[in-house]
Amino acid sequence: MLNQEAVRVHIVGRRQPGSLPVPAYIGVTGTSDHDGKIFDQIRPQLHNNQLYGDKGYQRPDAEEVRQAQNLTVLISVKKQKGQPYLEPQDQWLSTAVAHVRQSIEALFAWIEEKNRH
Repeated sequence: MLNQEAVRVHIVGRRQPGSLPVPAYIGVTGTSDHDGKIFDQIRPQLHNNQLYGDKGYQRPDAEEVRQAQNLTVLISVKKQKGQPYLEPQDQWLSTAVAHVRQSIEALFAWIEEKNRH
């Protein structure tokens, strides 16, 4: 998600090794529209895939979504307040999600750079 001039840009990208992701969905909304709301709107088109997101994509019905659409949503695990460290499996997941999300963050940086000129 990218904030630009009181709008939010939402992108679902397909991984492309060695390059920026290929956008599969681009949406522009007002700043009050959060990721979860937009995800609910586009989720019906996302089948047989994995989505790497932040906590805005976390859903109470994630298992039902996975079974119905074969769509797995992977989200970084954050330490709880007072928790000294993440469990090893949570640390591994968070590292893997961050690695995949790095390319979409690079895409946002590229868009921001192009809009500055």
